[in-house]
Amino acid sequence: MQRRIIIGRIPFGWPERILAGIFAVLLVMLGLAFGALVLGLGLAAGLGLAARIWWLRRRLRREGQLRHPAALIEGEFRVLERHSTARSGGDRG
Repeated sequence: MQRRIIIGRIPFGWPERILAGIFAVLLVMLGLAFGALVLGLGLAAGLGLAARIWWLRRRLRREGQLRHPAALIEGEFRVLERHSTARSGGDRG
């Protein structure tokens, strides 16, 4: 007797179902392994970046503390008023 195959449905016997189950478990395990690998690499990159930023801030803070006060430039300044022609747009060319 000939078995009919319904469109969109593949007939599975028990050996095929066992193999499909094993294949599904292997795919899930591979997905978890690669997911953990990507997560670990992202974590390592994040920690490396955080350590680099910490080191840079520490170095800049130390440089700021070591500078001699005479190295700073101090001076007086004066705020200039705008000309009335600049406000009204009379200087435009």
